[in-house]
Amino acid sequence: NVSELDPQFAKPLENVKVGGYTDPIAMDIGMEIIRVDERVAGSDNSTFNEPAIRTAIMQEKLPDARKKFMDELRDDAYIKIRENYKALVTPHLVPDDTKTATTSSN
Repeated sequence: NVSELDPQFAKPLENVKVGGYTDPIAMDIGMEIIRVDERVAGSDNSTFNEPAIRTAIMQEKLPDARKKFMDELRDDAYIKIRENYKALVTPHLVPDDTKTATTSSN
């Protein structure tokens, strides 16, 4: 539906017939010319793609959920580090915000 397009594209496309081209449209970088291959009647029926929405929500929440899970595992774990490995391993076990305080006090 042309009305759902960005006004930057909708206005130039309003009167272009099938097979026609828009006048050049100024973009941030360069120009855009659009060819109309087909016109199809719009519909008021909205489509709901549940798998796509679930995937988008998961991708949005995944980094924070992963960090929270790893922090909980780290807090619940009992880890004894041999002295000769302490300098190598400790930075990976301490959350970023307390790394400097913990490593400098050991």
